Formats: sequence, C-alpha cells, structure tokens
Amino acid sequence: MKTIRKRVGSLAGLLLVTVAVAAETNPVQHINPAAAQNLITGKKVMVLDVRTPKEFAAGHIAGATNINFLAPDFATAIAGLDTNRTYLIHCAVGGRSTQALPMLKKLHLPALYHLDGGIKAWEKAGFARSEMTALPPGATRLGDSGVTCNRLYRLINESSPARAPAQPTCCVP
Repeated sequence: MKTIRKRVGSLAGLLLVTVAVAAETNPVQHINPAAAQNLITGKKVMVLDVRTPKEFAAGHIAGATNINFLAPDFATAIAGLDTNRTYLIHCAVGGRSTQALPMLKKLHLPALYHLDGGIKAWEKAGFARSEMTALPPGATRLGDSGVTCNRLYRLINESSPARAPAQPTCCVP
C-alpha cells in the first residue's frame, strides 16, 4: 500500500511539474536598465512603450513604439504585432507594462523582456530619452500628438528662430 501511495504521489508531482512547465513556454524575463540597453544596442529587441502618447512625446527610449495601454483598442493593437520578433516592454514605473504581460504572452513571442522599474529606472540608471520631433502619423491636432505647447515652441524656435514668438502661448488642442 505504501508503494502505491508513493507511486501515485510521484505521478501527481510529475504531472504538476509538467503543467507548470507547459504554462511557462513563453516566460517573461525581468531585466534591469543595463541589460535592456545591451539588448537594444545589439538590436535584439523591439521596444514597446505602453505609456500614453503624451508621456511618450515627453521622452522615450530611442526607437520605441508607443502602444497606449489605456486606449480602448490596446488588445487589437498588440494583436497586430509581428509574432516573430522579440519585445522589450515598459511603461513609467512598471505597473501598466506588468498588466500588459499576460496579453503579450498569449502571442507566443520568441522572447519577452520586461524593463523593471520602467522608464524611471532607465533614467535613474543614466540612460537617455528621446523627444518627439514631429507629429506622429495620423495626428491632426496638437492634442492628438501629445506634444506640449512648450515643446512645440522649442521645435519652432529650433527650425526658424526668427518666426518663433518671444514667449509660447497656450495651445488649444
């Protein structure tokens, strides 16, 4: 009787391990900013920034793609991703990107990395952010782009200082 219990126990344990391994066929690798920088520099990942367009416009990792986690079409947008690519996902501090991970795992990507601490950790580690220099495709108003009035003023001033007003005025989206 003891032998049967041991065998049943062993089989049950083996079954649990098998289920656990099957559930983790696409594990997420949580990485720090230095590891993320290495992946980006080596062109091994596509960076997904799931912050709002306004946050993205204020500064983002160079080459990142912005897909707003808070947008109603977020699930549709990520469903259109190239499933043969490896992605590095982040947000501001890790909350939204962590919530997005289960949806991304369903895509069965070759690999998925999560920048722990988000862009705040990235900046704290001393890595640079890029700012937008033009309206994103499809943006028709200042409010659609996420570009602030002050940023627009700087862009105008950089391209043609003689045309820029002395002080920026409030832009109505």
